[in-house]
Amino acid sequence: MTTREETGASGPQNPLPPLPEDWERCLAVAAHPDDIEYGAASAVARWTAQGKRVTYLLATRGEAGIDGM
Repeated sequence: MTTREETGASGPQNPLPPLPEDWERCLAVAAHPDDIEYGAASAVARWTAQGKRVTYLLATRGEAGIDGM
């Protein structure tokens, strides 16, 4: 297997295809309140700027994941 360093490539070997944007509403599901902000903030910003409705569903009680806090 050839590494990026060996080929001099700067990006992914097989980039993902573009996500279709011919929709109006989406549901973003995450386990923690900040997961969507860290993982999809730029996509959500783009979609809302296009007038799309983005709704968040948080599947947690909001805890930080640290016992005793």
